[in-house]
Amino acid sequence: MASMQERIHLASRAYSINITAAHTGYVDGGLGIPTARTADGKYDLTIAGSASTYTLTATPVAGSTQTGDGTMTIRSDGMRICSGSPTPVWCRSGTW
Repeated sequence: MASMQERIHLASRAYSINITAAHTGYVDGGLGIPTARTADGKYDLTIAGSASTYTLTATPVAGSTQTGDGTMTIRSDGMRICSGSPTPVWCRSGTW
């Protein structure tokens, strides 16, 4: 998803903030993902941002095998952030 955002930014000088709209390659479209959930159904996906930044967040679906993983976030500046309570073992430093 992050690489798709970068391609949209190259074509439009802006990022898309729509996950489910049809992918057009430009900011007026979306990322073209049919639902705001991963294909395996384990994470809900959200996107927030503006023309110059975005934040993609994956939150484990309650009751899925990934529930203990915590939330994973990727920002347009490349920062990867993880959080959860309790802090997931793989995320002790707050980033990955």
